[in-house]
Amino acid sequence: EDDVDGKISISDDKTDDAISAEKTLYTTGGGADFHPAPPCKYVLNSRDTAYFCNTTEEVESFSGSKMFTYQHPARVYQSIPGISGSIGDVFYTDLDDDIVGIGEIGGLPIVFTDTYIYRLEGRISMLGSGDIRARVIDENVGCSSHRSIVKTPKGLFWAGKHGFYQTDGYKVVNITENLDDSFRSVTSTNSVRKLINGTYDEKEGRIFWGVCS
Repeated sequence: EDDVDGKISISDDKTDDAISAEKTLYTTGGGADFHPAPPCKYVLNSRDTAYFCNTTEEVESFSGSKMFTYQHPARVYQSIPGISGSIGDVFYTDLDDDIVGIGEIGGLPIVFTDTYIYRLEGRISMLGSGDIRARVIDENVGCSSHRSIVKTPKGLFWAGKHGFYQTDGYKVVNITENLDDSFRSVTSTNSVRKLINGTYDEKEGRIFWGVCS
């Protein structure tokens, strides 16, 4: 340090190239931009992260005079970890079919469409690093109603195309494979299938589904 005319100057022994090669603090740039979570049809809170499915987004025109609305029925947004009401620009993945429900088992988000069942793996960090991967668990059974999805200690259960199903997050089992005729008789139309509701009786360890004819 040199005191010249009452001013202190500080010199160091590092070159500009050496300083440029150092890691940048995330507080000085490089972090993800935060935005409010978009409106969605289905939302899941798992641990310290939220997932928003089948979303609607409004984008302002360059002039700011008009708002454009975009539907993303096959999109899943992940929230900023620890900030469930905010997302980042790249915090999403698009699936191959419109999302009709979401559940969770063992910390794994399970996303349902009319045809596919997906397991979400990975997570995007607060700084925007990492990614979300959608793994297909089944490509045939689908899901009839988000309200039919029931979480129990033995897995997720729901109403699918041809019966009621269970998954542990890795495989799907049809639990009514010998009741095809009975299932068809109470789910004769698509509108009826969408009204199926389920609930879990923890004391008895039983699931009850309500079906409207």
